[in-house]
Amino acid sequence: MSKAVGGGLPLAVLGIKKQFDAWSPGHHTGTFRGNQLAMATGLTTLQILNGAEHR
Repeated sequence: MSKAVGGGLPLAVLGIKKQFDAWSPGHHTGTFRGNQLAMATGLTTLQILNGAEHR
């Protein structure tokens, strides 16, 4: 899933239920957390997939 969302850029994706997301924003770290291009690409991909035409 990460490769598809990140468009081949280094990006990690974790799919979990909201009830298990116990970390506050900014309190988690990871290897690829500083790659702004990968984050922008992933966000745009998820926004497109979340659009009405994909539901």
